[in-house]
Amino acid sequence: MKKLLLSAVSILALTIFVLSSQTSCKKETITNTVTDTVYQCTTTINGLWVGTYSVTSLPAQGQLFYSLIVYPDGSLLYKAKGGDGNFYYAKGTWTLSGNTFAGTVVSFNTPAVTQTVTATYSATAGTLTNGTWADVANSGNLQSMTKIK
Repeated sequence: MKKLLLSAVSILALTIFVLSSQTSCKKETITNTVTDTVYQCTTTINGLWVGTYSVTSLPAQGQLFYSLIVYPDGSLLYKAKGGDGNFYYAKGTWTLSGNTFAGTVVSFNTPAVTQTVTATYSATAGTLTNGTWADVANSGNLQSMTKIK
């Protein structure tokens, strides 16, 4: 019973930590003709981002699914749907300098492929925009990516 209680407390503490690290909010009261309490929250870049990508040399292929999981420890995972209908996965690292997000990932496929990813981060809008990606064989654009909350 004691182990079960300790496990439940540990899971609760971890959940609270993860949820509180995702946003920081400031309570603000606005008074016009009515009084409203507004919680202005700033999102962090950490989390799941979903959008689409295109390949410059294959415009007829259109937009394909692309997602990033950005971890607070500087690690990064991605999942993308290839033009062949298969999903591809990679892991790597990321940095944020000002509003410029940059990442480098290596695919799990054989042979491994290294890709670079860059985008403009907006905490206010909760988006990654103006994204590009490149590897030794291809390059392309990331359409606006939205953080899944």
